[in-house]
Amino acid sequence: VALRLQNYSSMPMTFDDVALALTVGDSDAGTLQAKPGISIGGTSADVINVDLVPSSAARLVVADALAGNRTLAYGLKGTVAATPQEKKQRSFDISSRSTLNQAPGLPGVLR
Repeated sequence: VALRLQNYSSMPMTFDDVALALTVGDSDAGTLQAKPGISIGGTSADVINVDLVPSSAARLVVADALAGNRTLAYGLKGTVAATPQEKKQRSFDISSRSTLNQAPGLPGVLR
């Protein structure tokens, strides 16, 4: 999974730990866990790759969306720990829902 980490702060932050439960449709897909250890400048973002072995129910939901050329609803819920420059680590609660769309001209790719 390509996971975009967004730093909404005006100061650089080092992203230390990511633990996010992923749902696709109404199915639990698994947990995205990583210790990226990357610094992201203020009001910037970066992308990390996280390995995920999805549940069988999630695989079916994704396959159905791809076969029917439909969008795929997903949700992320959990925590991200980050350390502001020269300060103490903080943990941020994340709860987000969005959709992925089929990439034009790239069969089997959702963005």
